[in-house]
Amino acid sequence: MSAYCEPFDFSEHFVILDNWLESRNAYRPSLKEMPKIGVMVYVNGKPVSAAFLRQVEGNTAQLDGLTTNPKASSEDRHNGIEHAVKYIIEEAKKLNIYGIIAHTRDLTVVSRALSLHGFILTPEVVLALPLNGSN
Repeated sequence: MSAYCEPFDFSEHFVILDNWLESRNAYRPSLKEMPKIGVMVYVNGKPVSAAFLRQVEGNTAQLDGLTTNPKASSEDRHNGIEHAVKYIIEEAKKLNIYGIIAHTRDLTVVSRALSLHGFILTPEVVLALPLNGSN
């Protein structure tokens, strides 16, 4: 299985990401909402995952928008996620980012982040205030 990463090219990759999000009935951000740093991962020549690094306050960044191709196999999606997360971590290191935060509902993603990438669980609680009917 061959996998490689490309910096996210908005002119080429945005439409691919948008199609994945649409097929998942997920929120589809506009170009203006997108972080500037991202990656598109290809497995066996086909796009399978994307992720972004959103810089926030305190020299911290958020792993954002981790999305996979719903038509790719489970194995390819898993591989694509691993490559995307590693790429984002390396980009953050190049920028001398203090740390990366992330949130997910998927406990499998939590487990992999802890065991494979060195993330830690923090005592802080994430609060959300849904606006405009969003969840």
